[in-house]
Amino acid sequence: MGLLSLVLFTFASCKKDPDQPKTSAKEDMLINTSWKLNRVTDVDGKVIDRSRLGVFTDAIYAMSIQFQTNNRVRALNESGQVLNGGTWYLNADETVVDIDVSGFAGAFKLVTLSSNSLTLQQANVQVDGKAQAANLEFIPGK
Repeated sequence: MGLLSLVLFTFASCKKDPDQPKTSAKEDMLINTSWKLNRVTDVDGKVIDRSRLGVFTDAIYAMSIQFQTNNRVRALNESGQVLNGGTWYLNADETVVDIDVSGFAGAFKLVTLSSNSLTLQQANVQVDGKAQAANLEFIPGK
């Protein structure tokens, strides 16, 4: 009886690791790629020259953006040094990415997302000193 109790106690004491939350296909695409700003366009797709952009938007060109599974996001320079960090969340219907990073924060409309492309629409990009809606088009970085 003692051996049977020991065996039952051993199996009862073993707990499964808590299940990790499942990620959606869109979350997986965000997480599994390091993103580099390729260009900024107006909402009609016309490219906005970098010289017309505000300093914060222009600075994103020098960074790689990494979305992580723990809802953390990091901005790294070309040598891999972390320059900035914060949080990100994909809303329930997966149409908006809410990013909270100093200098790059807000609710961004998710325009396109594939393994080769990420387009986020920001409502208040500084262009020629005035805020306007614009698309930030990212490609996979290093």
